[in-house]
Amino acid sequence: MNPRAAFWLVIGVGLALRLAGLGYGLPAVFNSDEPHLVNLAVSFGKGSLRPELFKYPTLYPYLLFVSFGAFFAVWSVGGLRKSVADFGAYFAWSPGPFYLLGRALSAAASLAALLPVHRAASTWLGPTGALGAVGLLAVSPVVVEAAHAAKPEAAMFALAAVAWGFAAAYVAEGRRRSLVLAGAACGLAMATQYTAAVLGAMLASAWLARRLRDEAAAPADFVFACAAAAAGRFVGAPYTFLDFPAFRKAMADVAALEAAAGGHTGPAVVLANLACFGGPWLGGLAAAWGGVDLLRRDRPRALWLLVPVLAYLAILSWSAEGGWPRYALAAFPGLALLAGAGLEAAAAALGVRAAAAALAVVLLPGLWKSAAFDRMITRPDTRTLSARWIEGNVPPGKALLLDQESASPRLAMDRATVADLLRRTEDAGHPRARYYRYMLAGHPGGGWRVYRVPRDFLDLHSHPGHVAFSQAAQPILDVRPGLEVARKAGVDVVVLTSFGADEGRSPELAKFLAEVRRDGRRLAAFVPEEGRVTGPRIELYALR
Repeated sequence: MNPRAAFWLVIGVGLALRLAGLGYGLPAVFNSDEPHLVNLAVSFGKGSLRPELFKYPTLYPYLLFVSFGAFFAVWSVGGLRKSVADFGAYFAWSPGPFYLLGRALSAAASLAALLPVHRAASTWLGPTGALGAVGLLAVSPVVVEAAHAAKPEAAMFALAAVAWGFAAAYVAEGRRRSLVLAGAACGLAMATQYTAAVLGAMLASAWLARRLRDEAAAPADFVFACAAAAAGRFVGAPYTFLDFPAFRKAMADVAALEAAAGGHTGPAVVLANLACFGGPWLGGLAAAWGGVDLLRRDRPRALWLLVPVLAYLAILSWSAEGGWPRYALAAFPGLALLAGAGLEAAAAALGVRAAAAALAVVLLPGLWKSAAFDRMITRPDTRTLSARWIEGNVPPGKALLLDQESASPRLAMDRATVADLLRRTEDAGHPRARYYRYMLAGHPGGGWRVYRVPRDFLDLHSHPGHVAFSQAAQPILDVRPGLEVARKAGVDVVVLTSFGADEGRSPELAKFLAEVRRDGRRLAAFVPEEGRVTGPRIELYALR
């Protein structure tokens, strides 16, 4: 096949993998991190770009805010037909389009990341290597999953790919401008997700690689690149500098979770994640072959590519949180270029036809796993099925006790619940009050009295400050003493979910959970079925 046609075929496959199931679950949101990013972006509509929390840097929420502004302009005909308050009520009761916009932004960024990687690979690899590098990222299960979430990972990955592309040009040509642009892209990536900070090692290794090739490579090149990185970081996340005490407090929050989680991930887990960057193992083997081949014939370029990957391996191995594959996303373009070098070496050793077959084999595991992910998220979900059952069988106005929103059926709150939350958040000066004000103003009637069980930050695997901030604006009912608390509050139905509290992760709720199963009357159960129904196991209990 013509290399150009093959490239566009890979792009088409990558696009299909990213668009399939993009609206899964909506208007329910099954990813627990998406609401934080979307709510943060919406909060900027109050007139300040200062974030309430620094769980994530702000560049991605700023991009979301701009896209929501464009959506408002179209939805309201430039503000002539409907007001900002109308838009707030629309978001409160119909959030699906907002999440879909965020996911579309992630899918577009994830796909756009393939272009600078292909351009960089094409400057020093043949068609097989360049196509292999971009193909592995096109079908990578980690990249495809990130493209389906209104979260910053895909945008960070795209900016990291741009940085790797400019760094490749600097290693090849030695122009200061290329390294400075790489630094700026690194800074913007760091302003999108904190895990991109290790890209600083890539800037250093690019300069060192060029220095090994050309002793005249000026130290000023690296200095200017670092300055550009700092500028990009400031532009994308200015309040991490302007409100440094709050940012420092947030980083202490991160450290608290690390300390509570305890231990280290270890190099074996992180190395396995890196090896599976493009799908199970074969892409990693190609990258290892590429690294060995480059060390033999092009050591400066091998240094540039391997140092950042090894830096991610070391840092994530030391962290208690390093087992998440997405934390290494910024290293994926470097791994893809190494794999491209390995496939190019295979083409030289085996011949073009055999190398093309090897390329197809290397891409197949990632393609299969990503397609399986798309199939999984498009299946019926127990959270949606249980919500429909409650809507048809539990009269509006009844009191329900649920777990976290992402783990439970999505059900509308009645006017009394919203009014109570508005009063509480206004009294506490919580910024969520603005949301409940819009929700109350646009309340369509009906709904249920909703309560939620408390969850510990370690159980939720989230930062303690963020969990406390979030639960302060939720209708929490402290049932840790037992079921009698729920009875006194008038709870009619308790919804238990396997993605929520259990006796192992939430021992403080063990008494309550045992009493629900012992004393409650089970109304219905919704169980995931392999290949047919996805989601958690959900059980509904009526309290006698």
